[in-house]
Amino acid sequence: MILRKRTANVLKALPLFAIMLTACDTQESSTLKTFFGAHDVQILEDKDLSTSLERSVGAIYIMTVDEQGKSLAINKTCTGIQIGPRFVLTNAHCVKMKSETDYVDLYFSKDFIAKEGEGQKPIKAVDLAGNLYLQFDGKTRMDDKPTKGLSANLEVRYVSKTLDFALLALTDDFCDRTHMDMNLVEAPAIGQPLTLLSYPNDMPLTRSTNCSVEALVPNEMKHTCDSAGGSSAGLLISAATGVPVGLHRQGVFENSTAFYNEHGRSETTVELAERECAEKYKIEIGTEKFVECVKVRSTTFLFNRAIPLNEIQMELSAQGLGSDVINAN
Repeated sequence: MILRKRTANVLKALPLFAIMLTACDTQESSTLKTFFGAHDVQILEDKDLSTSLERSVGAIYIMTVDEQGKSLAINKTCTGIQIGPRFVLTNAHCVKMKSETDYVDLYFSKDFIAKEGEGQKPIKAVDLAGNLYLQFDGKTRMDDKPTKGLSANLEVRYVSKTLDFALLALTDDFCDRTHMDMNLVEAPAIGQPLTLLSYPNDMPLTRSTNCSVEALVPNEMKHTCDSAGGSSAGLLISAATGVPVGLHRQGVFENSTAFYNEHGRSETTVELAERECAEKYKIEIGTEKFVECVKVRSTTFLFNRAIPLNEIQMELSAQGLGSDVINAN
């Protein structure tokens, strides 16, 4: 059985997590397991959400439905950003086909939906190599509303063939109209400090900070914010101006909960490069070639990737999906 989980307890003075609410629901509490590295990562409680940008971010779930279109099971796949009263932006790779003509059934929510019984391990903190990593699942509290029986509330309106994004239309009476204004986006700049809002893996809304834009290439920006599976389509915001600049699309090489669960910690870009050079490229550890490989991979290639929002805005406008359409009720 799958249930809704709402807010999170906060451990002060540590990198931590908390959960986002919709305007339509009541509060519950939970603590969640973290697997991030040295950057500041925090779960956002409802009281932490002070801007429409923060309240525009939700999660997208893939549904298994019965003959009547009602949910039999639901699994989180990606983050989604509400960009109008009736529209949600996500990555194209999050929108999968169930047949040659039909997309999978999708559900958008600004609540966090988790499996019953998830997260029962005790809390502890460990210090590894001078960095603090939190290892905790927490004592989860969830309400008693099952997600079985829900109907899909998204339909695919447009999927980009050049950029990894999709525009989805909300089809139900979605209670929360708070959204990001695409007219306010700006182009990213190298060195720009960032904040990433996303729903990584099986966790609620999180904020990753102390990160920045590292490089700009055609149709893409590279950044250093912590991410994981589920962070796809997370919102990248300029930490200096508070203006949205990017849609996260891809994380680095296996820096994930799978590695965290195995080793009790996440990897730095140097550690990622060392593992990649040794395992993927089969270069002997300690050799001059290995050192050079690590240097190049850790400083040039191993960064998260995102799509500049201004490029998404231009493509939507070219498709007749400009602000007049997106912002219409």
